Amino acid sequence: MLKSNQKMGARELKANYQIDNNTKVLGTGAFGKVYLTYNKAKPDFQVAIKVLSKIKLKDNLEAILEEVEILTKLDHPNIVKYYETYFDDRYIYILTEYIGGGELFDKIAS
Repeated sequence: MLKSNQKMGARELKANYQIDNNTKVLGTGAFGKVYLTYNKAKPDFQVAIKVLSKIKLKDNLEAILEEVEILTKLDHPNIVKYYETYFDDRYIYILTEYIGGGELFDKIAS
């Protein structure tokens, strides 16, 4: 199910993106966290990294992989742009466009 723009492993992810203990957490959910970081080769290129625990996903793992498959096909100005996915034994790392301004739900509620 891996596509050509998907890579394997956290090692490659950390080689390409700045990730350490100071990486900003944008949000936390039932299956993991979302972080804000940037590409080491292009520091002005910020991304959101959704880090999902495979153990917590359990039966939802296939649904997440289907979501990634759909995201690879979408290109619309009103949809967050998908960049790539990395995998290791414990986590799935989904990289998307970073859009600042807070939570969409909070904007809708206000």
